[in-house]
Amino acid sequence: MIQIKNVRFFYDGQRIAENVDVVIDDEDNARVGQDKTDLVVDGSGKILMPAFFNAHTHLPMIIMRGNHEDQYFHDWLAGVWKVEEKITPEIVYHASVVSIAENLRGGVTSAISMYFFYEETARAVDEFRLPYYIGPVFVDDHKMGDRVSSAESFFRRRWNYVVPTIFSHAPYTCSPETLETVAELKEKYDVPHQIHVSETREEVVDIKRKYGLYPAEYVDRHVPLDEKTTLVHGGWLTNGELDLIARKGAALVHCPVSNAKLATHGFFPWREAQERGIKILLGTDSQVSNNTQDMFMEMRMAALTAKNRYWDATVAPVQEVLSAARGPGWMLVDISGLRFFPATKNNILANLVFNGHSDLVTHVILDGRVRYPFDEKKEKMLDRSKEFLLGKLTDLYDI
Repeated sequence: MIQIKNVRFFYDGQRIAENVDVVIDDEDNARVGQDKTDLVVDGSGKILMPAFFNAHTHLPMIIMRGNHEDQYFHDWLAGVWKVEEKITPEIVYHASVVSIAENLRGGVTSAISMYFFYEETARAVDEFRLPYYIGPVFVDDHKMGDRVSSAESFFRRRWNYVVPTIFSHAPYTCSPETLETVAELKEKYDVPHQIHVSETREEVVDIKRKYGLYPAEYVDRHVPLDEKTTLVHGGWLTNGELDLIARKGAALVHCPVSNAKLATHGFFPWREAQERGIKILLGTDSQVSNNTQDMFMEMRMAALTAKNRYWDATVAPVQEVLSAARGPGWMLVDISGLRFFPATKNNILANLVFNGHSDLVTHVILDGRVRYPFDEKKEKMLDRSKEFLLGKLTDLYDI
């Protein structure tokens, strides 16, 4: 149990309380009040609010950050794939450690991460004791038998914190046969499924020409959409696809910063999704397509792009955007600085969305324990991984 003393604001996801003490129990239930505990955290000048869920990222790609800039999407993708040919399991492990730390210190307590050598990322996740969604990624190749065998071994293993998940890369890298293999594994092991869908106009045109279906329809034909499906990007979805997604109960993951940086254009259907009751989640994508894992920046961009593209400032209101980013646990955010002045009950949520930053997070709490600031053991683990990755940069790039 943790006592947060003298909290300036307490936002529980619905209501705001001012100048209160808050108790958080071992199941992360938070209530206004006091209780006897050995752990007391000073909340003066801070807001206690729900932590974040990063619904789409590629954790190990942190090692490529800043090295693939100012390129057309397919040129960018080709360059990334070329570097990935040199990525080793050991690199993936250490990159996952550093990336998880970056997410956690920014208030992210849970995330969905798609990448190969996923067992190494899962190992890092378990060491951090966080509920991250990790698992095998399927694409068309000649090693399908090995992929299936490795996936089944992963799904049969008892993980302490990892949420086993299956990933299909995208409609343009997954044939019907590959997707049907994914469907069989998804059903057999009852795991969530995530896939990039309708990220570019070229993808939509190619899939429609090849299969006579739009991307979401194509995916549903071979891996039926359901409540455990998350579709990432969705910048070129048709109304018919949105009706399908709503009917099947799947969710959309919006990655506005990545979409803008890679100029994949499109139009994320925030209003149409809300009208149909489709769940919207937010994701940062990787540090190559975004450069950061800052969910505050993601909320800001999601709200601004929606308002701008619809020519309607009422679209993507503050509490909808906060809801799309909500994860398990709690975080304290320092709002004492000038960037939040004057901080009031009426304006604090808007200022968090439009003016927040991950560097302002002072504490992250999950399962009734402080996860950030890191303890000495985590700091040493992080330092080892950073040192290892710095030594590997020359193997990946000519620097």
